[in-house]
Amino acid sequence: MDVFETLSSVLMIICSIFGIICAFIFILIVATHRQCHTATILLVLNSTIAGLIANITCICQAIYQLMNIGNDKLCIIRGLLLQAGTGLLYHTLCVQALHRLFVTVYSTRPYLQTKRFNIFIVIIQWIFSIT
Repeated sequence: MDVFETLSSVLMIICSIFGIICAFIFILIVATHRQCHTATILLVLNSTIAGLIANITCICQAIYQLMNIGNDKLCIIRGLLLQAGTGLLYHTLCVQALHRLFVTVYSTRPYLQTKRFNIFIVIIQWIFSIT
């Protein structure tokens, strides 16, 4: 393993740990403050959870790169989880953009802005992302 691969793995671990800490802080703030329970914060929480999943998968991948095992049997599964976590994160951003569209363009249809509708969209997004 050369120096560049080692540095990139260590940097990936450091960035992933920072992302995990930030995600946990945000989840803790949303869970403890009642005024944060709005539709917009729900969508941001959705993205935070997806980012948490992607960061956990990245840190696992970086650890295995540092161990330099080679092509172990779980490498394909970690790659699949990393791809799925990244796709999940991008899908949450699309849901946020859809919510902004409903708030600005379709402001005359208030049912598109309710928490119930946003939860429905988030559930559909998770089902789509998992498959």
